[in-house]
Amino acid sequence: MDRKFEWTKPIERIPGTYTVTVTETASGCTSSTSFVVNISTNLIASITGNLSICAGSNATLSGTGGTTYTWSDGFVGNPNIVSVAGTYTVSVSDGVLRIYEQC
Repeated sequence: MDRKFEWTKPIERIPGTYTVTVTETASGCTSSTSFVVNISTNLIASITGNLSICAGSNATLSGTGGTTYTWSDGFVGNPNIVSVAGTYTVSVSDGVLRIYEQC
């Protein structure tokens, strides 16, 4: 099935209401949905915990500042227990805006 998607305006990180209309090319049937984008200015992400790892041990890294935490090693949740030294980044979200903090 061939479908056409039309947005009322380009999706950007700008607050507002965005609407997409999907049209099935063959039948001309359409369906629309809208969503609101809000920008939160109160998110401040940080990583706390033992930032050193000795050989054979683990470090517990905790993200703060949001409700959802996605780590650069693929782990989703909080805290993240790591056993390999390196640079870890956490994406912190409150469901509205994502920001990043590096360890």
